[in-house]
Amino acid sequence: MEAWSINRYVRPQLAGDVFILARDASLEITRNGHRRVIEVDDAEAAREIHNVLDGLRDPNSQEWLNIRAEVSSEPWQALVRHLDEWSLIEDAASIHATAAAASAEESRERCTSELLMNVESRVPADARSELSNEAARWLSLLTEDPSGALAWNDPGFYRSVGLIALGRLRKSNPPAFLAAVNALATLAGEGEDATHQLSGDACVTFYSVSAMRQHLSAIADLLVNSLNTNTARLCRPASARPLPLSGTAFQNDVEQALRTHAVQVGKSRFVDSLAGISSAQAPLAIGCHVEEFHVTRRFVEMITPLMHLDLSGPMRALVYRYFAEEVGHERFERDTCLACGVDETSLEASAPLPLHVAFVDVFTQLAVMDPVAFFAAVPITEGMLGENSPVNVRLDQLMPEDAVARRVYRRHEQLNIDLNHASIARLALQLVPAVSPQQQQRALNALALVFELNFRAWEALTDFYGDQLELRLPLPFDRDLPRNQDPMRLQ
Repeated sequence: MEAWSINRYVRPQLAGDVFILARDASLEITRNGHRRVIEVDDAEAAREIHNVLDGLRDPNSQEWLNIRAEVSSEPWQALVRHLDEWSLIEDAASIHATAAAASAEESRERCTSELLMNVESRVPADARSELSNEAARWLSLLTEDPSGALAWNDPGFYRSVGLIALGRLRKSNPPAFLAAVNALATLAGEGEDATHQLSGDACVTFYSVSAMRQHLSAIADLLVNSLNTNTARLCRPASARPLPLSGTAFQNDVEQALRTHAVQVGKSRFVDSLAGISSAQAPLAIGCHVEEFHVTRRFVEMITPLMHLDLSGPMRALVYRYFAEEVGHERFERDTCLACGVDETSLEASAPLPLHVAFVDVFTQLAVMDPVAFFAAVPITEGMLGENSPVNVRLDQLMPEDAVARRVYRRHEQLNIDLNHASIARLALQLVPAVSPQQQQRALNALALVFELNFRAWEALTDFYGDQLELRLPLPFDRDLPRNQDPMRLQ
């Protein structure tokens, strides 16, 4: 972390309510009842310093130019540092933040409008009559279930994921949450009453506008797809045992459930499409790296909710180590994208596909809900012992042996192997002495949803990138996002 300096101010000035009194061989400086006394050589020197300090009320004074250029004498440099440390310096460029607050409000309103336009432009004519009812249903569930606990078991896949994602926004990005609520209320025809019931203090300016747009773009897509006829859940949760289990025994049940879910979702169009391409430059292959970049740059968000809990010493150490081992991994994915020829400016301007946005949101809420459920689902991201990812294998095969992109890509893959991340779930749950039947079922219910979300996210990647002849990255509120197709299911 760099040190604070006077040059961090845009236009520094001595605060207007500072009072300076030259008295004998000293200066008395007061602000809001707080008093500082500076002893000098004599009364004349005190008066001279008083005059210069008084001139520092003008941010355009020559003395400020000298101080900022560090051509003033060291005593003056030291005195100004002390004035700053005593909170007597302010920035003339940002005393009043009215414009910043208005800009934040304008950004939120613009996002609300973009969400509405995106939804209304993409909903088919034969589904418009249902849009109002679906929006009203989302509002009702957000009001009745503010914790989001019931959303995990909603029978509609897209509604379930959307409500959980909104649950994260409620706490992590209040302006985005209010924008979504405003849009839902407009679509439902419920006016301001619904907004007032759900809104909190959303007049904040330190949240990312680009992140707000990405999240609300995902909410728009989830709402559109919740009107599809194929919204029913694919994965049926496994049943908990009637008695408490050790964490190790429960993880064994989890791994069996994951293999069952792989059968329930059916054949993957994504895996088949990836097997059918012959070049690492195919938009589908590059799209995989782009989406991995977007997910990886947010990956540590999924771990952070565990870090404020009073976990046992060994579990706490494991959580913090996992966090530390994941920090910065996005640079590998960024380098892979660039090595594959993706323009860096375009990469930064792009938005993750909606279900990839939702994947991080849902996984983060899983950590908020229950550490056991979180670690039970970790194999979905890290893989299971003894099983290679067919996606990673195929992406590696597509790259020429001597390609820079392949070397970059393999560095990240090898790092995950060296860090033994496929063992994290077992290592964590081994530290849990007992998992109650209720906790087992809660984790198994969440596991089914997260597994299906991961599956559908890759299918959606196929829908967007698979038919492209020239690479085009998705943008926030992209109207060209296809409505998700009905996944193939085993009968």
